[in-house]
Amino acid sequence: MSDWVWLAILLVTNGMMLLSAHLRYKHGIWDGAFNHFIPHVQKAMREYDDRRTDMILAAREQGYGVWK
Repeated sequence: MSDWVWLAILLVTNGMMLLSAHLRYKHGIWDGAFNHFIPHVQKAMREYDDRRTDMILAAREQGYGVWK
């Protein structure tokens, strides 16, 4: 094939990969390995952990999940 055809294929492929990566970042759809590097995901994970901890402590105060 012509060099121009290969160049066009390369540009389209790279453009699609960049668009896909941008959309995945914008909407927070990343594989688990990348989540901890994104600041807004770090904040959301901390908030979730705080809420979960509060729920667990409240349940323990009411006697749920505690061996008697």
